[in-house]
Amino acid sequence: MLLLDAYRKSDKQSERASGIDEEFTEKSMLLDDLLAAYDDVKNTDLRRTEESRLAAEHVDAMGSLVREEALQSLGKRKRDKEDDDGASGGGIFMKMFTLMHEQAKADLGARS
Repeated sequence: MLLLDAYRKSDKQSERASGIDEEFTEKSMLLDDLLAAYDDVKNTDLRRTEESRLAAEHVDAMGSLVREEALQSLGKRKRDKEDDDGASGGGIFMKMFTLMHEQAKADLGARS
């Protein structure tokens, strides 16, 4: 790592120097190859990390969507159950009370 950093620094310095012939030795060629391979691996790791992060975000988003749909479905089921229990929201007791009240009215109306 230290060797690659030093080579990268000297390579940048030699690029800045114009008009100077530089010597390209076997060591320089090997360091260039090594530097290219190192950069490729580093970029691959970064890409893999980014893909993992995106996949995790996708899973979180899908989980949130499923949760939201489940809560909406639960809300619909609760409303449907309340509607089945009675329009006024009182349930079975309220239905019976309303029927008894209507029956009493009908009986009083028939007697009059």
